[in-house]
Amino acid sequence: MRKHSGNVAVFFTSYYFLQQVEKSLKHSEKYIEDPDQTKDQKMALLNGFILSKGGILLGVQGGSFDQGIDFPNNVLKGVIIAGYRSPSPI
Repeated sequence: MRKHSGNVAVFFTSYYFLQQVEKSLKHSEKYIEDPDQTKDQKMALLNGFILSKGGILLGVQGGSFDQGIDFPNNVLKGVIIAGYRSPSPI
C-alpha cells in the first residue's frame, strides 16, 4: 500500500462493516461517523477532520458525509469506497 499524505475519506456499505474495519486500523487521527451523533456532533467531527493534516474520515454510503460536503483548500486528498464480496459457493 502506498503512503498518502493528506486527509482521506473512506465510505462503507454499513455501520457494522465500518466498525469491524475500524477496530484494526492503527491510525492516530480517525474521525468516525456514528448513527447516533447529533447534527452538532457531526459538524464538530467534520470540522476536526478538515483541520487535520493527515486524518481519515470513516463514514457510510448514504450517511451524512458521502455527498454534498465542501472540503476547502484541497483538504481531501483521497476517497475510498469499501465493499465486500461474499465468497462464491463451490
